[in-house]
Amino acid sequence: MSSFAVYATTYGVRLAALAVGLLTNIVIARSLGPAGRGDVSAFIAAVSVLVQLTGFGLSSSSVVELGGDPKRARQVGTLLFLASLLVVPVALAGAFLFDHFSAVRIEGPTVILAILWPLTQLLGLNLQAAFLGVGNYRWFNGLELTTRLLCLAAVSAVVAWRTPSTPLILLALFGAETVVVLAGVVHFAGRWGAGLPEQPLVRRMAMMGFRASLSLIPAYLIVRGDVVLVRMWRGAAETGLYAIAGQVVTLIWMIPAAAAQVLFSSIARSTSRAADVARVSAAMVWILGLVCAGALVMGAPAIRLVFGQSYSGAFPMLAVLLPGALALGVETTLVQYFNAGGYPLRIVRYWALALGLNVSLNVLLIPRWGALGAAASSTAGYVLIAALVALRFRHETGIGFRELLRFPRLAAASTVTAVQAKSVTGAVQ
Repeated sequence: MSSFAVYATTYGVRLAALAVGLLTNIVIARSLGPAGRGDVSAFIAAVSVLVQLTGFGLSSSSVVELGGDPKRARQVGTLLFLASLLVVPVALAGAFLFDHFSAVRIEGPTVILAILWPLTQLLGLNLQAAFLGVGNYRWFNGLELTTRLLCLAAVSAVVAWRTPSTPLILLALFGAETVVVLAGVVHFAGRWGAGLPEQPLVRRMAMMGFRASLSLIPAYLIVRGDVVLVRMWRGAAETGLYAIAGQVVTLIWMIPAAAAQVLFSSIARSTSRAADVARVSAAMVWILGLVCAGALVMGAPAIRLVFGQSYSGAFPMLAVLLPGALALGVETTLVQYFNAGGYPLRIVRYWALALGLNVSLNVLLIPRWGALGAAASSTAGYVLIAALVALRFRHETGIGFRELLRFPRLAAASTVTAVQAKSVTGAVQ
């Protein structure tokens, strides 16, 4: 399959997944109201953060490892499966500590979910990485879309069957994800089997995964952590409003995320890495700019129409988040230039700075300004990391802001020229 076909298929699947995910969230938001929607969002955010903390970056290192040699799929798959099991005791301890030291209670079926859902999500994350690494785009894309479809069906069934509640909605989502992940595990094991990973492979993936996690964990804490803080400090109803604004931003981010996943896999074998990354990033500037402008103009009436009048308070939060959404979206593709080179520690330091700014602003702004303060804190962190990465990219490749802001067709030629000039002078570091 050509690169264009891979990008087109992945974008198509992601767009379909966006539509299905939006429908699922509409059903949840309208059936539970802002408070119930806030509890669902806070729970899922906490699970996602735990998955990133215990994933050790192995999903990222597996893409690089399998991209270099797909024949290692048996060993890599076994390593990913065994590593995923480590999340269970961590989730158990986390649920106990959260329940005893937080104002938010974990009780009833949510206790089981707090322990098992992180395992399901981590297995799913690692499965998608493995399928992407071996170039099986059918299953890579299929896992995403099938999960969204089953989640929609499960939530709709709960709403139609009886009066919905937060635990029932969470159980429905967990059940749908688990079915898809189990099917993926069975297929992967049947296709590639299992094999004891060799020590050099484990060491290599662990080292690269550790470096990747140093960047991924701060990023996830910025993206997801503020939802948990808003829930703890401002209550479920305001969290529900913030969740809707965050949902719109997440929909926007799916565009660069899909491009970045395919880009990361392809440039590992590319001889024109800088030009490829710059070309995709330039396209992201225009695409995301238009999308964010549309969201700013149509966001308020769209939120009222889709989610209901009770969620109209989400638009000011969305308006504050949009500049950050644009910045982080471009950074998501631009940083693949560095990630493909082995996750340099310099990018880790950039994320540490962004996380420090975000946490400091959250502590200062959320108690007084609530979710609006959380949105401002997130945007500040996103803009900072995007600026630092773009500056470093220009320093190493000679491709500056002007090239990234040009229309993609023009940017394609100019970026190649810039890279060639940088290579001739020997200034690439």
